[in-house]
Amino acid sequence: PMATCFLRLSPTVASLDTFERALTRHSPTVTLGKGPANDLMVSDDLISRSHCMLELDAEKGCVYVVDCSTNGTFLNGKRLPGKSKGRVVLSHGDNLCLKDPLQHGGDSGY
Repeated sequence: PMATCFLRLSPTVASLDTFERALTRHSPTVTLGKGPANDLMVSDDLISRSHCMLELDAEKGCVYVVDCSTNGTFLNGKRLPGKSKGRVVLSHGDNLCLKDPLQHGGDSGY
């Protein structure tokens, strides 16, 4: 089992901030969205209040991304399944877009 995973989100556009956090068994999630309750707030009309969540699975030793949005979350250019349909493993170097990269040029994420 993995005890801690260091998460670093590097923005693809200057209007977003770099975000760093240690994910642990006791604090396994990071939420992204425009709502004030999120760990990482992103102000944009196309971003949902609760847009997506990154979640450490300590037993499997990986981090998952879950799309909780209305307009979609995109991983390496592909739209993620909705929250009720599952989660997808996040890997080092992946491109996580909070808006459709085909419509917004990929400059909308990490």
